[in-house]
Amino acid sequence: MVLIDQRALITNSLGEVLLVKEEKDSDWDLPGGTLDGGAENWRENLENILEENLDLQVMTEQPFFAADFRNPANGEYMYMTIISCQVFAAEFASEKYAEVEWVKPEELPGRQYAAYDIKEAILMFTQPADVLPTLR
Repeated sequence: MVLIDQRALITNSLGEVLLVKEEKDSDWDLPGGTLDGGAENWRENLENILEENLDLQVMTEQPFFAADFRNPANGEYMYMTIISCQVFAAEFASEKYAEVEWVKPEELPGRQYAAYDIKEAILMFTQPADVLPTLR
């Protein structure tokens, strides 16, 4: 079985990125979840997840990053897509996440992320091209 994990790179009008933590002591991540095998398309699925988990309405754009890996905890094969999103209102409410924070672009490289692929995608999307080679 292959699971498709969708993550949203949500930016606001200040260029900040919305990051979440599942648990207080966990690393930073992008909000999202697993693509439901039901009737929804990927856009509707991600928009519904964000509305349910953050009470946040977004406009999804196109996927811009993909990675695949095997989950070490259970051995399941995962395919992760990261989709850029624009937010309509910067206010959110969440009971699902332990922490939710808008982060300035210059603060993004110093954060500890749940997966290297997430960090790579965030920096690729937010940092000037001439800065990227020095980040690795």
